[in-house]
Amino acid sequence: MKLAFSEYQKRFYLLIGLMVALFAVGLCGYLIINNYISKELKVITESKSEIATRAKLLQYLKTLESDYSQVKDEFSKLYQYLPTSGELINFIPTLKKLAQDNHLDSGISLTVENPATAEEPKSYSFTLYLSGRASDLENYFKQLSQLRYFIRFDQVEINYLEGEGANANYRFNILGRIYSR
Repeated sequence: MKLAFSEYQKRFYLLIGLMVALFAVGLCGYLIINNYISKELKVITESKSEIATRAKLLQYLKTLESDYSQVKDEFSKLYQYLPTSGELINFIPTLKKLAQDNHLDSGISLTVENPATAEEPKSYSFTLYLSGRASDLENYFKQLSQLRYFIRFDQVEINYLEGEGANANYRFNILGRIYSR
């Protein structure tokens, strides 16, 4: 059995088919464009975030450069207070006397001259050995921090020897540097 459609029905079904096809094409186009726009929006958002991060990093860099120039000026002022190599002759006797005054056994020696670099002034490496009661060692380090020398400890080894509390005995092995101009 063959269906017979009138001319009006044929046009109607043809229009419905065209409308469905146009709707499907439009929907596909919308989905494709929407997907493309979403991807581009994500790229733009990430780019904005990257630009904001770089702007913040640039600001930090400018601040660091400004701080560096201020510190550099201050460092040059501090450099004047560093002892000369000739004034370091008193360094070893000063530390030995400080140890004697605090009833400590000590040994000290200068080992290597380190030339000045862009980051640090000239320095001399030293080794310092101290042993005695904890309270005497504490006093020693307090007095050492008040000396006019600029000292850096690179390595500190602490060994417990005997006793308890303030009467405990320790041995300090210290590798350090003393700075000079």
